[in-house]
Amino acid sequence: MSTPRYLWRKLTNEQRGEILAWRKDNARPWHSPPHRPNFGHLHFLVSGACYRHVPHIGFSLGRMDRFSVALSELFQQQATRLIAWCVLPNHYHALVEAPNILKLLHELGRLHGRTSHAWNGEENTHHDIERRGRGVRGTPDRLKPGTPNGTEPNPTPTG
Repeated sequence: MSTPRYLWRKLTNEQRGEILAWRKDNARPWHSPPHRPNFGHLHFLVSGACYRHVPHIGFSLGRMDRFSVALSELFQQQATRLIAWCVLPNHYHALVEAPNILKLLHELGRLHGRTSHAWNGEENTHHDIERRGRGVRGTPDRLKPGTPNGTEPNPTPTG
């Protein structure tokens, strides 16, 4: 079995355009897997990574602690059970039992928006922000190139 690779950054602008056109024509997400309702699943592995895996979460111990508390509180509010979780300087993982994963993702998107806005201020990186739409509010036609200080959730059903 071949190892999956992330090739987007290696593609030419023309190749990217062709892929995006196909995704639009086929009602597929522009840059990420689609989020669907639970369809009988209750357990999810939710992962979020900082853009380009830059350690924005771990910019300082205080920031990492505040984010960990906020993330834990969100999971306590939106999930039936928080089974396991960890926060690292550039990403996080959580195994949750969630009767409504789409609601949880919506709230994660709101947390990511708040934190990225605050972190851009702390790091003095106020400029256009690219958001990939994984649980982040906004439409793909509003995407702009830039360097965000944020995370992107990616839930995976487990079981």
